[in-house]
Amino acid sequence: MQFGGHDYKWWTANSFFQYRYALISAPIGMKNAIFWRDEVGYPSDGILLTDSGGFQIASDSRKGKPATVLPRPSLRWQERNADIAFNLDVPLVNDSDFDINLQKSLKNYALFTKERENHEMKLYNVLHGNTLQQFEKWLASTRSFEFDGWAIGSGSNIYTKLLA
Repeated sequence: MQFGGHDYKWWTANSFFQYRYALISAPIGMKNAIFWRDEVGYPSDGILLTDSGGFQIASDSRKGKPATVLPRPSLRWQERNADIAFNLDVPLVNDSDFDINLQKSLKNYALFTKERENHEMKLYNVLHGNTLQQFEKWLASTRSFEFDGWAIGSGSNIYTKLLA
């Protein structure tokens, strides 16, 4: 798609500007292509971050539906496409139960750790909480997993206040 002779994509030579970082959600990318990066022509020297789909799991749960994002397909899709991927977390939204979401996330983290095949891809753990105590509990429960970095997730901006 073009506008005024320029691509809407921001990574082509014909774009209004070039930006070497992009983020795509695995559930969105999986709908379009197994090798999304190749399909859309994302440059090999660009940094592609992929979100695992935790938000979609939380959204499904809020609607009383079973999760449409499954851990193994999310991991495999991210391994095919990402430079940096995020673990499949179950974020805290609205009135969700912290301990249930933590346990579901721990199960996914264990699968991602055990079944990960692409170690060139950086895999980040996601830290959640709406209070300092929740952040500390999530951190204590997940710090033994061997991941390449950390990301912070929250349905609100409380983490910026707590971590500041």
